[in-house]
Amino acid sequence: MPMVGFLFFPWIAAFFGGLVSDVAAYFVKSIAKRAAMAAALIALTFSFGFAVNQIVGAIQVSMPLVIQKGIDLLPSNTNPCITAYFSNYVFAWVYHHQKNLIFNSN
Repeated sequence: MPMVGFLFFPWIAAFFGGLVSDVAAYFVKSIAKRAAMAAALIALTFSFGFAVNQIVGAIQVSMPLVIQKGIDLLPSNTNPCITAYFSNYVFAWVYHHQKNLIFNSN
């Protein structure tokens, strides 16, 4: 008979259903914001790496032949190293100046 007694109080079911719905919506919104920020940072990393490769390639082509031969003496991983260094710099800036946007958003 306890189930019959519960049927007389539909407002209790509506209250708990609304409460669960609000809590779930809050967590889903929070997770979605963080996922969007992570996706934006990943896109920023790839676009920055592409830009560095293009800039280094353009500089190498526009330099005199002596400097081009000097650039050819650099190791093959020079572009990824430069990209990693400046990407870390950009991420440090984003972390220090935008952490309130990421972690304290409502």
